[in-house]
Order: sequence, then C-alpha cells, then structure tokens
Amino acid sequence: MTSLSPVLKQATPVVVDHALGSWIFGTDGEQYLDFTTGIGVTSTGHCHPKVVAAAREQVGKIIHAQYTTVMHKPLLELTEKLGEVLPAGLDSVFYANSGSEAVEAAIRLARMATGRPNIVVFQGGFHGRTVAAASLTTAGTKFSAGFAPLMAGVHMSVFPHMYRYGMDEASVVAFALRELDYLFKTRTAPEDTAAFLIEPALGDGGYIPTPPAFMDGLRERANRHGIQLIFDEVQAASGARASSGATSTPRRPQISSSPPRASPPASPSRRSPPPPRPCPRPGPAPKAEPTAATLSLQQRAWRPSR
Repeated sequence: MTSLSPVLKQATPVVVDHALGSWIFGTDGEQYLDFTTGIGVTSTGHCHPKVVAAAREQVGKIIHAQYTTVMHKPLLELTEKLGEVLPAGLDSVFYANSGSEAVEAAIRLARMATGRPNIVVFQGGFHGRTVAAASLTTAGTKFSAGFAPLMAGVHMSVFPHMYRYGMDEASVVAFALRELDYLFKTRTAPEDTAAFLIEPALGDGGYIPTPPAFMDGLRERANRHGIQLIFDEVQAASGARASSGATSTPRRPQISSSPPRASPPASPSRRSPPPPRPCPRPGPAPKAEPTAATLSLQQRAWRPSR
C-alpha cells in the first residue's frame, strides 16, 4: 500500500473535509480552530469568497500559461497591484514557485549584482528546505542533516533575541551589531559580502520581531559597504502580521522575498541581472488568487460565521 513519506512530521491526524474562515471541518465530523492559517498561506482565511470566485473564474478561462512564452491578464493585474503595496524602488517582480525558490533567486540576484560570494544569515532563521535554502537556514540542524556538503559562502551572525540572551532590547541590539562587526573581521570581509539575509519577524526561531534598531544597523552597514539587504518575508508578510511586510518599515530592502499570496521576489529594476530560470512558473489561476487576496486584505471586511 502506498503511503505518504515520513520525512515530514505530521502534526495532527486530522483529515479535512472543508474549511471556512478560521475553521477547519474534519471528515470525523469535528470542527477545529485553525491557528496556523495553512502555515501562513491563507492570510484571508479559508475559502474567502472573493478568492474562491477569482480562482473559479480563471480556471474556466485558462489554467496555465508559461509567462516566458505568453503573458496573461492575472499576471499583469497582480504585478500592477504589487506596485501599489511595495515600497518605492522595489519595482521589478520575479514570480517563483515557492519560498525556497524565491530565496535562492534573491541570493543569486545579490551575488550577480555585487560580484561578491558571501551571504550573512542570522541565528534562528528559516529560509527553506532545498539544498541552497537549507544552507541558509539556522533554525535547526534537522533542516540540513544528512546531505552535506551544503552551499559554501554562508556565514551566521547573532540575532538580537532578548529572551535567549536575557538582555533588554537596546543591549541585545548593541551586542548583535558588535558580533556582526566581529564577523566582518574574522569570517567575511565587507568587500566579500554580497548580502544580509534576514526575516523581519523571526519565524521558526521563535516568532520574534526583529528590533527596528537592529534593522537600522543593518541598513547603515549595507549602505556603507555596498551590501544588499534581503528581507525574507515568506512567513511574515501580507496580512500574516498587522502591517504589510516591507512596506511597513523605512528600512527598505534592496530585495524582498514574499510569500505566494504576494508573489516573490521584488527588487529595484536597475539592479536586476537576468534571473534564474525555474521550472514552469505558477499560471493564471494562482495569479488571480493573490490579487483577490490583496484586495480583501486591504478591505478587511469579511467575517465568516461558524
């Protein structure tokens, strides 16, 4: 009998029949309050009527169209909508199939734009499960155990985690920035460093917002040394928290990898070398859904009943 691979841990035995809003209804007749939002994907709730309507309408027109061959209306509409919510200067969008692919595209973009090899990541970060993305992940050895060697040129620095280090915010930020400067002296010189890769809100490492003062320190060092600042917002953006990801901070990144609900990654067009070419990218239906989701998040009017 064929079964699901055990490589991914199964958190619950629930088999879903259907879902609505924040509620999941199981085949066992029980209903469950979903605190995970599909691990951050269903930021408008399950089966938001506008998202459902957009998907149904689109699959009746065309299901897939590779946009390196032909463009389509949902692609153009979503790109225009992203221009309304992304920070000024992030005006070039590359659509990827997953968060891991978006992060890898961001890393390739930073290396090609700077001509430098090294990436600085931060303690507790999660950036994906593919080989390169797992090489950038520091949230646990379970993400990279068993398939060494990992991608070279990755250096980890301290994340300003108040609870882990038992310091107040100002003290832990100062400590983390000192450690970053020490990393520049001992592991990767600024002139060899292509990018800082950080989650604006730490995900698997503890769900801790990155202190604004630390972002200021990264921005200052990035400007001083010509280093790209990359925000990995796959878990943190577009309705997953109160603000709209990179748009909520004056510490604008050069590159932002956002989730499927907002389509990754975005960068300034003037700094965009040819992107990596993945397998066929998401087609019209997946483009129609985040457009509807973005509009719904902006309106925030739907309140489904149980």
